[in-house]
Amino acid sequence: MQPPSSLVGIAAEQIASSLEVFEPPELPPEAPIALLVPAMGVEARFYRRLAQPLAQRRIRLVISELRGHGRSDVRPGRHLDFGYASMIEHDLPAAVDAIEARFPDAERWLLGHSLGGQLSALFCATHPDRVAAFVTVAACSIHWRAYPGHLQLPILISTQLAAVIARSLGSFPGHRLGFAGHEAQGVIRDWARQARSGRYRLSGSGIDYERVLAGCTTPGLLLSLQGDEAFAPPSAVAHLASKLPPRCVHRHLEDRALSELPRTHFDWVRTPGVVLDAVIPWLSSYAGVSEVS
Repeated sequence: MQPPSSLVGIAAEQIASSLEVFEPPELPPEAPIALLVPAMGVEARFYRRLAQPLAQRRIRLVISELRGHGRSDVRPGRHLDFGYASMIEHDLPAAVDAIEARFPDAERWLLGHSLGGQLSALFCATHPDRVAAFVTVAACSIHWRAYPGHLQLPILISTQLAAVIARSLGSFPGHRLGFAGHEAQGVIRDWARQARSGRYRLSGSGIDYERVLAGCTTPGLLLSLQGDEAFAPPSAVAHLASKLPPRCVHRHLEDRALSELPRTHFDWVRTPGVVLDAVIPWLSSYAGVSEVS
């Protein structure tokens, strides 16, 4: 696989949306494109290993860098804050615009991991017809009541404590605490509020995200993974799916290879065959994405 090329979208806030583009020579310009949206605190380069498996399935990979991470041109701090709304309403539209300009004949779909999956669903609900479909992997509602009983109190306490830390320091030092990365206070505030209330009410946005999720017209596949019960258990993925219409389905993947991974929530990327074998037929049969084999 050739090294990725770069693509930049400029958001409405004049912040660059950095993209990595993998262009296997065997794929024509009209080959479908998976725009990958990373998990919280995970840099785009972590997902480069998906490029070859997707190319073998006749799909081009483009990876979006989350604002504040990796090659993003901004870093969060006391004087620079942003939340979910900036990424949904500015960064992702700019990324899709840039892909559309570069590959005008290619069908696009979103592949969101963890937080990236939540952002993908929220983007599709508010931007109908920009992509053909979305797939989320290990992405769930963080609502504490959606978790199994023994995890409910730890989820509630840890998310609210993170919000207190972020508010006190001006950002969340996850890279030092061993969870997530260096996160903007607004990202943690939106995350903690959803954990507490179960609802997407985003700072700085006038959009009723609960209402638009219920009316989402983009087909979606939401995957939970065996072995990922601590991060994204089936019940929490189902809670996110329950906010969406029936065209968006939740499927739990039970596979020994997944459950035996050291950290299934992240390590599925290293051995993505089980996930892609579930995704590709769904894209062709149910979401109508063309030329997927």
